[in-house]
Amino acid sequence: MPRQPAGKDACPTRAERHAWNWVPQTLPTSVCFCGLKAALRAAPRNLFQRSTVSLGLVLLALALIVCDAARAQTPPPNSFSVKITEQSLAPLPPITLVRVRAGDTRVVFVAPRHFRFRNHEDRSEIRFISADDSCSLRLVFRPAEAAPAATANPEEVRAELAARWRASLLARYPNAKLLEEFTETAAGAAGPACDLLWTNAGGGELKLRATLLRFGAHWVELTLTSAPASFEQNRHALNDILLTLRAAEGQDPPTPEFSNQI
Repeated sequence: MPRQPAGKDACPTRAERHAWNWVPQTLPTSVCFCGLKAALRAAPRNLFQRSTVSLGLVLLALALIVCDAARAQTPPPNSFSVKITEQSLAPLPPITLVRVRAGDTRVVFVAPRHFRFRNHEDRSEIRFISADDSCSLRLVFRPAEAAPAATANPEEVRAELAARWRASLLARYPNAKLLEEFTETAAGAAGPACDLLWTNAGGGELKLRATLLRFGAHWVELTLTSAPASFEQNRHALNDILLTLRAAEGQDPPTPEFSNQI
């Protein structure tokens, strides 16, 4: 490769960089010697002053490296991962802890007993299916819009949210019958919830309980789908999650505490 001709806009040569104590070229892409050539031309020739300039540039480079590392550790809003662990409660059966990271929002809860787990990270979704296949429970994580202004009327905000979410549900479950609407709470958050009766494309009748909660920068929609006859029996699966759910933004939430005393 031909050398770049020397001139006032040319990058310093390797010999010049070595002679002037320049930092090595092992920096992030946001830093390069050509970008600092103005500082090179202005650098004094006095040994003490040259050392001071070099030290300043080294400190600048280190600061930029730290900034790049911090950005790398900040997950994008649409990132999603799930970790499953077991916690012993001997002599009682162990519990299964589910830890979810959606962007900077972190959630932990206890999985319902005797339910199979399905992870759909590509859709930011996790699903639990009962042993007899009569019930499924789905959690979907979606980035939330900016929080309402502090001056907004809370009642109006809640009513508008419930109306928009209800319309979304009825669009996803056409011809569903709305049985009941109420408010659900978990981990200090409250949101709209409802029961639906719906006939799927195969003609089967299903009963659903759906809940929408906001944790930090994400919405979490929980949907229990069950055969009507076993709905009350299967409802404990959703309750188990809501009662044990903990959430935090930018850090791991505290793990739910349990006793092994019978």
